[in-house]
Amino acid sequence: MKKRPGPWRITFDTNPDDCNLKCIMCEDHSPYSLTQRNRISAGLPKRRMNIDLIKQILANAQGTPLREIIPATMGEPLIYEHFDEIIALCHQYQIKLNLTTNGTFPRKGVEAWANLLVPITSDVKISWNGASKAV
Repeated sequence: MKKRPGPWRITFDTNPDDCNLKCIMCEDHSPYSLTQRNRISAGLPKRRMNIDLIKQILANAQGTPLREIIPATMGEPLIYEHFDEIIALCHQYQIKLNLTTNGTFPRKGVEAWANLLVPITSDVKISWNGASKAV
């Protein structure tokens, strides 16, 4: 059966405004960045992607070459409130997760996250870009 055309990877901007660190190099969360201050002073809500949109996109991508998704490239994806649903969607559609995290493994701890992530990830990157003695 021939596949429909489409991307092999999709990046979802799940929760760029949510992070548990303030890495100095980060354009969104650094104490030197104006991004969050400007958002707050403008009265704008935090950017968080609706899980229903992700579900719809993945359902519509069936039969395409889609093999992998990437959650939030800014912010910490593991604190996205619907991350467990993303894991379930990866299982449901048999697609891999390409993850970049700050390595704090919030909410569940490293062992619990490893049990959930290892079966579905194509790649896990731990960003040390903001590492300091304080972090």
